[in-house]
Amino acid sequence: MRERHVKDSDNERTALDELRHFLKDDARCSARRDTVFLLPFLRFTKFDVKAALEKTQTYYRRRSSCPKIFKNLKASEEIESQARNLVAALPGKDTHGRPILLLKLGAWDPSSLPQYRIQRAFNLWLEQLSRDPATQDVGICFILDFGGWSFSKSLACEMGLAKKAIRILQDGLPLEITKAHVLRQPRAFSIFFSVLKPFLSKDEVSRFNVHGEDFKSLHAEVPRGLLPKEYGGTAIFEFESLWDYLRGPES
Repeated sequence: MRERHVKDSDNERTALDELRHFLKDDARCSARRDTVFLLPFLRFTKFDVKAALEKTQTYYRRRSSCPKIFKNLKASEEIESQARNLVAALPGKDTHGRPILLLKLGAWDPSSLPQYRIQRAFNLWLEQLSRDPATQDVGICFILDFGGWSFSKSLACEMGLAKKAIRILQDGLPLEITKAHVLRQPRAFSIFFSVLKPFLSKDEVSRFNVHGEDFKSLHAEVPRGLLPKEYGGTAIFEFESLWDYLRGPES
């Protein structure tokens, strides 16, 4: 077992060195070259260095195409309280071992919080969660609470920004959304989702589970001990306090 661990470590170091070499020679891509950042790309591509290089380059192209969301995006950024109360990772994993990212989209107030500020907060969490090896193995789980969503919020949504968020999830970040639980959705959600569907593949659409107010079906995949009472759970925590777990080297 020890020999296998040493061999795996040697292979990992070799792959990291090769990937750094390729990135160093690419003047168009000013990518980070530290292990914490590069290792998830290698894990996602099963240590295929050329595939990891391509994905890293795509990730940076996606970032540069949307400076409103990604310019100077760092874990140390001061995110306003409103955004911190709309998106955060739960302190545990679902029954499949996937990290869980909760978004309270229906509680968004477009008149006081620009959409891009939520997306900055959202991407900070995605970049943090991508460092968990589980996200390259079994993916990530979304819980999307649309309680309070309305037609006016659909109209206030900048679809160009939303599309860019979808694109970086699809081919940029070294993770995959393998399940999305939709909760408390009103009629306005159906129209909003119909606008997003053309940007999603059939497989991606099939990963959405619409629960409404039926939280028992949610509990089959997300333990009640991780969920707050509003979703039929037993966890007690301040939503904003979950941001204390957002730590790591700067992006």
